[in-house]
Amino acid sequence: MNMNLPENPSRPQKQQQGFTLIEVLVAVVVLSIGLLGLAGLQTTGLRNNQSAYYASQAAIYANDIFERMRAKGKTDKAIAIVQSIYQR
Repeated sequence: MNMNLPENPSRPQKQQQGFTLIEVLVAVVVLSIGLLGLAGLQTTGLRNNQSAYYASQAAIYANDIFERMRAKGKTDKAIAIVQSIYQR
């Protein structure tokens, strides 16, 4: 007797091997949406990083100018300028 025969000979059993095309397409769509989300996060991060860099550079330059004015003994004038800027 052969033990490998299906139980119902009129309807052979179908063994699934691998993935179907629809499963692969769904996986590709889900992966693409995830990658698009990551790309959006990357762009937002770069934009925020650039604005933080500009703010940092402005603070460094302002501090440098203030220190130069202080070294020349013009602190009162520098303080008056800074206060006039903030009062606007």
